[in-house]
Amino acid sequence: MRNDGHDLPLTIGKTVFTGDRRVMIDYSSPDEWNLVIRRAHVQDSGEYLCQVTGDGGNLMEKAFMLIVQEALPESGQLPPKVEQKKSASALDHDSTGLTSQSLC
Repeated sequence: MRNDGHDLPLTIGKTVFTGDRRVMIDYSSPDEWNLVIRRAHVQDSGEYLCQVTGDGGNLMEKAFMLIVQEALPESGQLPPKVEQKKSASALDHDSTGLTSQSLC
């Protein structure tokens, strides 16, 4: 979820609740969730927070900063740059860059 209170996707199991159709959560395995933002805009930049309730009710968190840059005219498109800002989690984190994808 975006950490500033805007466009907060909520998932219960594999069901995703969000007002933005560009945002989806990809559930790859029990310990791998991917936030995907299609056609990312500069306005999508900001701090994002992933919260997962694990077995036994312990809350795990991963916070990261997403920076979306304007496309360069000569290249047509520039993939978003994802930077990890801070973390308070036991989750392993690995970032990849599809349209705009962050692994939590």
